[in-house]
Amino acid sequence: MAELRESRGEAQSLERGRLALDKELEQMRQRFSTLSREIEKAEGLRAQAESVAQLDGQRAQLDAEIARQELAISQGKLQREYLDKARKEVVRLTAEAQKRQTELARLEMLVVVAARVAELEGRQQRDTE
Repeated sequence: MAELRESRGEAQSLERGRLALDKELEQMRQRFSTLSREIEKAEGLRAQAESVAQLDGQRAQLDAEIARQELAISQGKLQREYLDKARKEVVRLTAEAQKRQTELARLEMLVVVAARVAELEGRQQRDTE
């Protein structure tokens, strides 16, 4: 009987150890499950992190392209302003040239008249001599 009690005590002790091990195994399974989910999330974040570097590179390229386009637009505006000023200057110079041509034509007529007057005065002087 003492043997039986001793065996029963050992069995109870083994049962308590098994239950403790079962409980610890369940905790480890839960911890493993939690770690697996965290690993999956981390892998997803790693892929996103790799795409961030690529997207940063693309953003830098786009920023550079925007800067080039803004510079081109600015240069285009300056050229347009220069062209507008040049056109206005051409209009002003054309008007001035026309004015000078009109003046020149009037002066040419005066030269002809002055030559005629000089000729007439010369004749008159010869005639009076």
